[in-house]
Parts: sequence; C-alpha cells; structure tokens
Amino acid sequence: MKYSVPFWVISFLIGELLKFIPLCSSILAVRVLVWYVISQAVKHFIFRSCSFWIRFPQGGKSVLVTGASAGIGAATAADLCARGGKVIWGARDVRKAQKKLDDIAWTIHHGPRGYVLKIDLSSKKMIEDFVDEFKKREKRLDCLILNAAYWGPKRTTVDGFEETIGVNHLGHMYLVYLLMDLLKKSKPSRIIVLGSDIHRLCKGVQFDDFMSDKSYKQYKSYAHSKLCNMLFARELAHRLKGTGVTVHIVHPGTPVPSELMRHNWLSMVVFHTFIIRPLQHLFCRTVYQGSQTTVYCACSEECGEETGNYYENMRKDTPSAAAMDDEAAKKLWKLSCQLLKINENWVLGLNTPWYGGDVKNTVGGGQKVRLLRDALTEFKHDGNAIILFIDGYDVIINANAEIILERFYKSGANVLFSAEGFCWPDNSLAVEYPAVKSGKRYLNSGAFIGYAPDIYKIITERPLKDEDDDQLYYTHIFLDPVLREKHKIKLDSTSAIFQNLHGAVDDVDLDFSPSGHRMRQVRLANLAYGTEPVIIHGNGKSKMHLNYLGNYIGNWWNPIDGCVACNEDLIQLNWDSENDFPFVVLACFINSGTPFLDKYFESILRLDYPKSRIGIVIFNRVEPHAVKVEHFVNLMDGEYHFVQADSAISLTERNARDRAVDICLESGCDYLFVVDAEARIDFSGTLKTLIKKNKSLIAPMTIRGEALWSNFWGALNDDGFYARSDDYISIAKRERLGLWNVPHFSTIYLIRKDRLSLLLSAYSYNVKNDPDMSFTQFCREKGFFMYVDNTEKYGHIMVSDNYNPLNRFADFYNIFENRREWEERYLDEKYWDTLNNDYQFELPCPDVYHFPLFSKQFCKEMIAVMENYGRWSSGSNLDSRLAGGYENVPTRDIHMNQVDFERQWLNILDEYVRPVQEKTFIGYYSKPPHAIMNFVVRYKPDEQPALRPHHDASTYTVDIALNKAGEDFEGGGVRYVRYNCSVTNSPVGWALMHPGRLTHMHEGLPTTRGVRYILVSFVDP
Repeated sequence: MKYSVPFWVISFLIGELLKFIPLCSSILAVRVLVWYVISQAVKHFIFRSCSFWIRFPQGGKSVLVTGASAGIGAATAADLCARGGKVIWGARDVRKAQKKLDDIAWTIHHGPRGYVLKIDLSSKKMIEDFVDEFKKREKRLDCLILNAAYWGPKRTTVDGFEETIGVNHLGHMYLVYLLMDLLKKSKPSRIIVLGSDIHRLCKGVQFDDFMSDKSYKQYKSYAHSKLCNMLFARELAHRLKGTGVTVHIVHPGTPVPSELMRHNWLSMVVFHTFIIRPLQHLFCRTVYQGSQTTVYCACSEECGEETGNYYENMRKDTPSAAAMDDEAAKKLWKLSCQLLKINENWVLGLNTPWYGGDVKNTVGGGQKVRLLRDALTEFKHDGNAIILFIDGYDVIINANAEIILERFYKSGANVLFSAEGFCWPDNSLAVEYPAVKSGKRYLNSGAFIGYAPDIYKIITERPLKDEDDDQLYYTHIFLDPVLREKHKIKLDSTSAIFQNLHGAVDDVDLDFSPSGHRMRQVRLANLAYGTEPVIIHGNGKSKMHLNYLGNYIGNWWNPIDGCVACNEDLIQLNWDSENDFPFVVLACFINSGTPFLDKYFESILRLDYPKSRIGIVIFNRVEPHAVKVEHFVNLMDGEYHFVQADSAISLTERNARDRAVDICLESGCDYLFVVDAEARIDFSGTLKTLIKKNKSLIAPMTIRGEALWSNFWGALNDDGFYARSDDYISIAKRERLGLWNVPHFSTIYLIRKDRLSLLLSAYSYNVKNDPDMSFTQFCREKGFFMYVDNTEKYGHIMVSDNYNPLNRFADFYNIFENRREWEERYLDEKYWDTLNNDYQFELPCPDVYHFPLFSKQFCKEMIAVMENYGRWSSGSNLDSRLAGGYENVPTRDIHMNQVDFERQWLNILDEYVRPVQEKTFIGYYSKPPHAIMNFVVRYKPDEQPALRPHHDASTYTVDIALNKAGEDFEGGGVRYVRYNCSVTNSPVGWALMHPGRLTHMHEGLPTTRGVRYILVSFVDP
C-alpha cells in the first residue's frame, strides 16, 4: 500500500481538477478519456520498472520460477526470458504454462528459450520427482524464485499439511533443501522469496495452531504463510551467509491482479470479468509491474552483493517486527524441518553437539575433520570442485570468490593451508618443517582451500577421533614429504589469502585508500610481506583485535558510505498500539553522590516510548538522595507499568545489578535498559533507536563534557584495563559514525532478553574487578558481542568526582564539573537571546543596560547560601575583610570569598557577563575580567534600608536583583544622581550593568518593608 495509496490519491485529484477544464467539464466522455490517459501515465511513473539494460547473467546460467503458469510468476518468467535468461517454468498446470511460454516466444530476440516442468508443491513426492528431473537436465541453478502460492478454502495435502502453509511455506522450503547442493555449486547464486505486506496482519507465527486446526480464515492463513516465508528467508540468509548463495525477500506490491483468489466466490466468471478486472486495470499494478522487483533482485549486481533484505518497488524496505524475530525464525526452521523430516542443520556442524574438546584452552577439534569428511563425500570425485574451509566463528571474509580463487590458482597448490608463527600444539615438530624464504613457517588448520578430491583424501588418510586435535592431524599430513608432494600441499606463508592474527597483530593495518573495483571496501594490509590477505582468522588471543578489524572489513564500514551494517537487520517500531511495543525494564542505579539528580529523572521522562511499556526499578545506595528518589516514585506512580525503589543501601553495587537482571526476567521483559545516574539522555528517541538496531548488547555512546572520556573502551591492555584503540578519538568525536564492536562499555546500555538468562551472575563473575568490568569480561569470554552506537547524539555523562551529596548547595557550586546542567538550572532561559546580534537591550537610564542573567533558582540558592553562612558585615566603615581595613561606603554584605564562591563567580563574569559587556560597552576588552569586590547586600528597614550616593571602585559594575519587589520587599531600587533616573522593580535575576567610578554616581533607595537582596560585582577596579 506504500506506493498504491499515493497513486489513488493522485488519480482522484486529477479527476477533480479536470472538472475545471471547459471541454472536460462539459463532456463526460472526454473527461474520462483524459483522466484515464493521465492516471495510467502516473501509474507507470510511481510503480517502477526494472531497466531493460539490467540483463540476466549470460553463459548458460539458469533460473527456476515456481508458479509460472499465470500472474506474477508468468510475467517474471517472461521478463527474464526477454533479458537473456534460461528460464525453467515450474508449474502445476503445465498446459497453461506452456501456452504462456509459446505466447511470448516471438518477443525473445536472443538467449535460450527455456522450458516448462511440472511441479506440485503440495506433495513431497512430486517435489522430489521434479528435482530429479531438473538435475538430469541442468547442471547448475543460478537463481531460484519461490513465487507459487495458494489462497483458498481449507484443504489438506497428501502429506497431511494444511494446504496454504503446506504449499506456500513447507513446499518451498523442501524444494530449497533438495536444490541446495546445486545452488552452492553454482555460486554466486540467488534465492528470491516472494513475501507480501499482508504478513503485517500477523503478530507472530501461530506455533500453537500451525496448521490452522482451531480456526481457519483464508486471508489470515495466507498472511500467516507469508510471514513464515519471510522468517524462513531470514533464517536461510543467516545460515547461508558467506557461502556465495544470497537470499532476497520481495513484496510485489499491493494490490496486484493475480489468480490467487480463483477459488473464492468473488472470482465467479461474470463478476470477475466485468467488475473486478476493469477495476484492477484502472487502480492496481499490472502483473508486469508486480514482477519488476523480483526481476530486479534476480538480475541486479547490487542484490548479488547483499543478503537477507526486503524489497518493494525495487527499493529496500523494512518488514514488520514479527518478520524480523530471529528467535521465531529459528523456532520455525526447527519445526518445519521436523514436519518435513529433514536434517535442520544445512550448515556444516550447526546446532550439533560438540565432542571436540575444549579447544579454547587445550587441544581438540577432531570433530571438525569428521564433519568435513561427511560433507565432502559427494564431492570426492569432482575434480572441478574447490573447497574453502574456515573456522566460522572467528573468521572474516573480505573479498569475493573471484579474488580468492585467483590467488589460489596463482599459488600453484592443490591444497593451501594458512600459516602462523607458532608450531602448535606440538612444538617439537618445528624442526621437521621445511624452511621458507619469507613469511610464516607453520601450518594453521583454521583456514584452508583446495580441490575437493585432494582434501577428501587428506581427511580420510588416517583415523581420527572427535577429541583428537585437528591441527596436529593436518600437521602430520603436511610433514609427510610423500603426501605433501602427492597432494601439492603448500602454506600461505606471506598471507596472500589467509591472515592468522595471533602473534601477528602488529604485522597488519587497515587500508582505507580506494582501490579499483574495491573502492568502497576497507582492506587489510600485511605490512610485513606487502600482501593484502582477504580471509582473516582471529585465532588464539587475537579475537578482540579481530572484532576491531571487523568494524571495518567485510564492508561493515567504509569511508564513502559510512556504516553499511547500520542499515542491516533493523527492527521497525511501527505497531498500531502501545501494547505491541517491547516491554522494557529500566534499571536506575545511584551508586554515589550525583550532581543534578533531578535532571537525571527528567531525562528519563523525556524518552519517546510508551510509558505503559516501561517498568522502572531504582537502586539507590546514597542516603541523601532518598528524598528525591521517593519524590520521583510518588510522582510517577501509575504513569509507568511499574515504578519501584528497591532499597539498595545495604546492597553492594554488584548485588544490585544482579538483582536488576532477576527483576527483568521475573517481569517477562523484552529488554533491560541500564541507566546509571551519571548518564543523561539528551536524545528522546534513544530507546527506540537502540531497539531498532536489533543487537543483544548495545550502548549509546555518551561523552563526559568536552573531554574524550566516554562510556566505552576501544581496546584493552594485557591486564584487561583501558587501552586507546587507533580509532577511539574518531569515534568519540563522532568523526566516524557507526555501530562499533567494543570490548567494554558501561553507564548506559540495553540488553535483549535472549541474553538476560545467560547473564544472571555476570556482575559477580570476577569479584576482583568493578561490577561493570566483571560484566563485560563475562560477555567477552562467552563470545557475546557488545556494540556502541554513535550515530546519534544520545547524551552525556556527568562528572561526579568529589561531589558531596550531604552539601545541599553542592549543585550550586558545580559549574566547572557539569557546566551544561548548571547553565540549564541557574541561567535565565532568555539570557542566550542577549548574545544575538539583533537583541535590543533595555536602557532604563543612560548607559545603564538591563538584561536577564540568572534564573530564579540561582537567586533563591544564592540567598540561601548567604543566610546559611550568616556572618553579615556590621555596616560600619571598619571592615577587616578589606586590605586597608576601611570601607568608604559600607553595606551589610557577605563576600563571595567568604562562602568559597569567588572562583565560580569570576568564571561567571568571564563566561556570561563579559560577552554582554563587549556588545554594549563597545571597544572595551578585558579577558578575563578582574574583580575583588563581589558580594551580596542585604537591605532591611530596621538594619540598613538604603545607601548614600557614591561612585563604585570599578570600570563597570554589575548589580543583580535576587528577590522580587512588591512581594519580598517594598521600596528599594537604585537612583543615578547625575541623570536623576531611578530603576525599581527589577525582575529577579536581571542584571543592571553600568559604568563605574567616573560617570555613574548612584544611591540605594530606601527599602520600606521586608528584606531586599542584591548581588554586586565591581569589575576591573
């Protein structure tokens, strides 16, 4: 509907506009004709067509289309024929498909014509017969298009499946299973699955009623089958990643005329012919237009380089969250394999029990050889088959098959093993290795490539148990000169293809320079041998460095496109109701005295996320903060799913964090969002954005002030503590934006539920380290990737060092540590307007500038600080605080240095007053301003109500009203004697700035009631 609705709206508006054109308005037939021509032109503009210059790859390559007898399937097959593809038309109705093929034969000017084969996806036996016939005729399959579908009354297949799910999902899955060997053999190859936006009607897979036994509605069952198609494609893409077989999901558009509903009463001949078809012609995509996205995915080079994406109108789109649920996809895969009675592990060794020993800490891995032996049986006589073996969990491939094969052929080997600098696991064998002119001398079994018959003979040469060591097995084979020569086994000593990182981290570096057809890809350079390895193995203790490299290679990030991976595997939060949003437990940790704690709670309230889907639990370990915590809990009671304060005074931080994980699991949460009190969220969309990234452990990057101190580490030293990675500054300064795999984060992060149950004791994993370091160490050692995202300005981190929560004025003094919060609370919100070039200052008297400076909160706290100190001067001329001990014009006051605020005040003068002074008293510059007389004056009728006329000992004076005339006091104000001009009723926090000793003699007018406070500063005496 994304593109159809705009077309309908435009068509309607065209019809309305034509009413105002004379000829069209008077003659209905003319208006209808003009409307038809224009609307159809608009249709062809909105619904894109794949350029005919995008051809199907030549050279005997073939494509199989299921459901090719009618509708989109027939249109797809016909278009691919016209583009030069050898198309196999898979159809249940062979006669109808053959007629379609015959009808389009005259339009094909070159390329193989293709043929029709009968396939019935409602029967496993019929699918098997089809595959047998197909493999007799074809030796390769370059593109498989799963187009066929059933929509109709409830029926049961011969295998006992409900027909909608049986044909649309299970039948296609079984077909892919039987053709997988041919697809892999033909790589690069593609699988295109026709999904549909109708899948959005389903909130999830009906695992409890998979065959619709409890309830069956045609449109719901069809929508359910399409959701299953998309989850199957998603899981298939994950499992086939790196195999050369890519998977693409296509939505042809809504609506598209088809024969899907031929079993419904709406398709009765008369009604369908005279009503439905004309309406479809006018307002819907044609079947040709509906086929174009499929054709695009089958032919375009761009799609051949990516996998797992969802397309509509030849553009990438985002499916529903249910269609991106990886856990549901895995569960569906397992259930479907059980129903089809096939092995669910299509990928070598996936989800099989491991009997190969603890290879992380000792020898083992023989099971890998056995698995490979079983998998290569069918290729043992195929001299053209080349096998690439890698340890999948710690290897990154950074080039396509063409480059890898080119370098393999150049090596002259039949079997080429990667090489390393360590003779492991038996160091005594080092002397038996042949010498090398350059490079690494010893074999590593984590990656190798070779011809299938040679590899098969190598892995069947000697007996091997699962618990035996695979590297030792291959080493003995290599060290046998007869076998080495027989199979032409060589080592990639200079890393032309393979790079083992253990012991060689300093040998390599990232190369960001453009290079030919790999312009958009970061490469790895081996500086020791001048090579460019393309298969990188993080063996041994180098896995953390592999993760660092993985932030760039594999086309994760490049200088041209930025973060390519940031747009992959996203979740779209577009649910209709609040209840559809994931449920998040937000865990707040107050572990030490925290400045501006109320701002912390305000930042949480700003989150753009349904409050009913957030439960808040607060762990406060700081007694003086209890009042603010209680206030927040009472204020928000009923606003969120729950708000609770767990008393953590007696808990350790470690126990409190472990408790948060328990609470999240007990409440059935989808995510745990950890936000320490030092973290301040500035971006309201933080939670939604992090969820959208679809990572199990992810942190938004937050920075402390203007420093480079952040909530993540880019690298670790040998002791597991902070080390600066080469890209840390670029990431922290947001010069490079992306999603970064890091070894440590803290302060604020999101944990997905699939990880929570595995993190129950993570904070106590290493009690010698801080809880956050224990947590990330646990994640690293368990192989859980942690990501930090800096694509948005998510927030910042407070400086809480030396903050004393027992001092009720601690925030007031916190200007240097946390200036941003200080400004938000203590500056007048209109102050920043005064810095604009067009700001008009008030001039109540000549050269007396009146402007907003401080907030009411600042004034209130300033008065409180002074009254709390309480040692007001006597108001006499004798003043021991002054250098000469004599005050010419005495007042009742307290100096800033008496309350330890002078350093802060001088900074305030420099940062906030001086810029205004330079705009008003033009030509006078003094940076920083100098002021030794900075004080708060108190006027009271029975104490000191007024001040006699005088000149200030200053170049200019700043005078700030700290309380409100008419409410807190009556009378008061200042009178400039020379101009006989008075200023009274100055707003709270507003400053009067006037020249000092030469021109502006002034007096303090009497305060007749209450108490008046002003803040005075003599600048540059």
